[in-house]
Amino acid sequence: MGGTSRGHLFADVARSLAEQGFATLRYNKHYVAGIGDIDPRFGTDLTMTQLVADVRTAVQAGVRDPRIDAQRVYLYGWSEGTTVAAAAADNMPNLRGVILQGVVGIPWREGLIAQWERVVIPYLRGFAREGSVGIADLGRAWRGDGGVVPHELVGVLADGLDSVQPVLNPAFDVDGNGRIDLDAELRTAAVQFTDTQLAGGAFRLYGAPSTLADVAAQAPTLRHVPVLTVHGDNDSNVSVAAAQRVDRALAEVGSRDHTLITYPGLGHSLGAATDLLHDPIGPIGRQPLDDIGKWLRDREGR
Repeated sequence: MGGTSRGHLFADVARSLAEQGFATLRYNKHYVAGIGDIDPRFGTDLTMTQLVADVRTAVQAGVRDPRIDAQRVYLYGWSEGTTVAAAAADNMPNLRGVILQGVVGIPWREGLIAQWERVVIPYLRGFAREGSVGIADLGRAWRGDGGVVPHELVGVLADGLDSVQPVLNPAFDVDGNGRIDLDAELRTAAVQFTDTQLAGGAFRLYGAPSTLADVAAQAPTLRHVPVLTVHGDNDSNVSVAAAQRVDRALAEVGSRDHTLITYPGLGHSLGAATDLLHDPIGPIGRQPLDDIGKWLRDREGR
């Protein structure tokens, strides 16, 4: 939910699986032609329904290759993509399993607000004076060593933090005193910010009536296929509790093959993260790659 990979996650996964004897297919999101080459419609016209359709199109294209066994297909979803993979799994007869990483296992709104509570506010406490932050404090926080989530969200608290004359965002400085109280102002303002972005801003994809439910709510769709869920304990985007919720939901709907692996010291990309506040969303670690390969080999009887 949010954030940008700094570690070429899908390339790393594809390379690792190829080395272990598995063919992989990666593709760009709809309206994306390449790195930095994005059609403006990406921010206005893209829907979750389109993302699900794209998965099906990609699978259909992949299995046309005579080197691919059309009856041995697995889907891999990361973050937002976990909800897409779960939805695409419905009525896909050649599907042999689903791998979920950094799984969105709680409702979108709840997860986005939790990023402020779990990560941003605790991070800002290290720069606050008497429980509040001013423009200078925010500048230090923005330039600090925080991970992707605090860096991106601190950036919305003021305009021009990378300029010589930054200005507090009045939506967060509610009383107009030039400081943002972390408890009295930021908590409420963060909820309002989230709701505004869901209604048509940066998070509109997750707030539209047609958005996909979280993966725990989609568990019935996955009950008949093996599911591997891999999640870092220091995931700053989605709490590991969300992955545990998905695993419980799968058990409750009668899934006979669902595996949850959690990783101490790893973050949203399953790269190294010292804690929730310092998750750089960097290169995926070796252990998760090995675990994913072993899970696939076990299901294929290799």
